Amino acid sequence: MDLVEIRELEDCFDGGSKLEYRFSAAIGDEFMRRMAAGSRLDFFPEFPRPFFKIFHGNGIQVKGVLGDSCVEVYFPRADMKKIRRQFEEEIGRLLPKRS
Repeated sequence: MDLVEIRELEDCFDGGSKLEYRFSAAIGDEFMRRMAAGSRLDFFPEFPRPFFKIFHGNGIQVKGVLGDSCVEVYFPRADMKKIRRQFEEEIGRLLPKRS
């Protein structure tokens, strides 16, 4: 799986930023749980489309649906550039390495 696109979504009313991260493959349970490591994970597998939301301690919120190829990520206004860079570095480490 690769990260293939990052695009801005509608402006957030509080000055934060919301981006969509699109991957080359569907998000599975293992990848969702790795993204949530050390954070609060709200997961609703009983929904017709299994929904998850991850709350990181630095204010990032990630939400998505298992089986979809994208997630929406909210970044808080404070230290937004630094937090976004750290998040994208972490995503890079979580993606499976090609052989």
